[in-house]
Amino acid sequence: MKKELLIASVFAATIAGAGSVTTSNTMGYVPVDGVNSTTANGKKMYMVVAPFSGYDNGQIALADVIQTAGLSQGDEIFIPNGAGYDNYTLDDKGAWTASKIVTINSDGTVTEKSGKPADTATIDRGNGFWVKTEASSLSLFGNAVTAKAQVSAAGGGSKNAWTMIGSTLNGEIKVSSIGGNKGDVIILANGTRYTRAASGWYKTPTGDAASQVTDSDVVPAGVGFWYASKSGLKQDL
Repeated sequence: MKKELLIASVFAATIAGAGSVTTSNTMGYVPVDGVNSTTANGKKMYMVVAPFSGYDNGQIALADVIQTAGLSQGDEIFIPNGAGYDNYTLDDKGAWTASKIVTINSDGTVTEKSGKPADTATIDRGNGFWVKTEASSLSLFGNAVTAKAQVSAAGGGSKNAWTMIGSTLNGEIKVSSIGGNKGDVIILANGTRYTRAASGWYKTPTGDAASQVTDSDVVPAGVGFWYASKSGLKQDL
């Protein structure tokens, strides 16, 4: 299931500004605890989202959003690019380095090319990405914002399309406040699952009253989640 979800994220989220967004011109900080992670090959896999903007309300630079203190050489970042992932590895100098892209051609020859340089890589507010590390927590930094932005999820086909999204503000999201249509699904990296029924979100697919979400069902700040939708989602987060 996890492998299928990872592959499914090629339907990457796209973010569009919701009107004018103002900033407080102050540095924002979000800690992400390891309880909101899963494990792959002995390392934690954090699905995170940057609830910040860069300068002038633009995209935030990869080098700025992930605090490398506490991380180790060899830790990785995977950013959805619409056809897979841009992959970056932390080097021995504490800088993110783009991984090479290897292609096996039809004639059996191998072609290598460098990925998008880390110093030009950017992340959109509300767009989820993976951090692979042994660290027990992560720290996210960016330009604090005072207005939400619109988040779009993949959709429009006969089957649910998966997207990694999350809050565009430095604050938790109540699951009950997330819009959607019957049959939509939310899955957190730690396995927590919610299903949308006609009357709201439930912790089980059956929609029985006892499993309807309450105000205690939240997605913490900085934590991304899978959103599966047929029709697509566009709302303020």
